[in-house]
Amino acid sequence: MAKTSNKKLPFRFYDNREKYLMFVTTCSEKWEVAARISQELPLLVPKPPALRLFDAGMGDGTVSTRVLRAVHQHFPTVPILAVGKEISLEDVRLTVEKLPDRFHEHPQMVFVATNMFYSEAPQL
Repeated sequence: MAKTSNKKLPFRFYDNREKYLMFVTTCSEKWEVAARISQELPLLVPKPPALRLFDAGMGDGTVSTRVLRAVHQHFPTVPILAVGKEISLEDVRLTVEKLPDRFHEHPQMVFVATNMFYSEAPQL
């Protein structure tokens, strides 16, 4: 029979969705991440048929939509295939609410939201 331990496991911030959401909605972390990613865009050399982006855990889409805006500024005529992986239906809904402006400014964009396994999703 396995021993049970009375030791408390250390608190893990990401295990509590409410505390995590409170953190990410009250700080500039998402904007800073998007800004940092955007700094790398001038180094990209898009290859046909499209510039491919993959967001492995897109959350509410804040980072994805900000990066897509920056991609459009750098590559206004290059088709974009953006794939976002997310398991939360609520987060997918929040992301979809943010996308109309991106589709309007960049009509050559395809955005895919999926809950596939990480190993499968980038192959879309």
